[in-house]
Amino acid sequence: MQVSFVSRLALLGAAGTALAVLVAAMSRAEVARIEIHPISTVTISDKQFLTGDKNGTSVVIAGELRIPRIGTEKVPVVVLQHGSGGVGGNVDRWVGEFNEVGIATFVVDSFTGRGLQSTVADQALLGRLNMIFDAYRALEVVAKHPRVDPARIALMGFSRGGQSVLYASLKRFQRMHGPAGLEFAAYVAFYPPASRHISKMSSSAINPFAFITALPIITCRSRRVGLMSSACAKLEKT
Repeated sequence: MQVSFVSRLALLGAAGTALAVLVAAMSRAEVARIEIHPISTVTISDKQFLTGDKNGTSVVIAGELRIPRIGTEKVPVVVLQHGSGGVGGNVDRWVGEFNEVGIATFVVDSFTGRGLQSTVADQALLGRLNMIFDAYRALEVVAKHPRVDPARIALMGFSRGGQSVLYASLKRFQRMHGPAGLEFAAYVAFYPPASRHISKMSSSAINPFAFITALPIITCRSRRVGLMSSACAKLEKT
């Protein structure tokens, strides 16, 4: 069957468009440096976390640091925590958005080092509050990097990770488990589960906090949602 000239042009156009999209995605994904860092943490129960008991099972998880540009200046960083399905495309999308505007990212994988792939079917596989502990340990690691500004490190999470962000902002937990002299500059929680009640919830950090129950397209570049403005402003250089 012969293909008409118009059809051939249409096919070539579609192929060209697909190639352009692929090249654009690849160019956006290019960063100056990608590093994998070990994060020493522990696996503890929620009861242990709430009582300040750190005597759990030692484990090493990983964090992927992406530095967006070459140089020696210190850059802001967003630490990202995944949901119950582990690190996925939703996290990678935000990595690209932040890197494109000059903000480094540190993606924390709380599952693989513990032999987990997902907790969707069974949330009891990992204590609900354990990822808060992981977030604090990630802050310790990334704050020591020579290219990172320790005063401009934000924490952002999705679903289970969003719940971790929500509770990591509490002064109570920062005093119990957080690194001395370090604190996240901003907190962004995407659709965190709200089924758990923890007393003294009002004792939260004074740094910018965004509680997002839907999934709009929000970037520091566009600042489409007002809640993000204060968080982005603190991260960006003025």
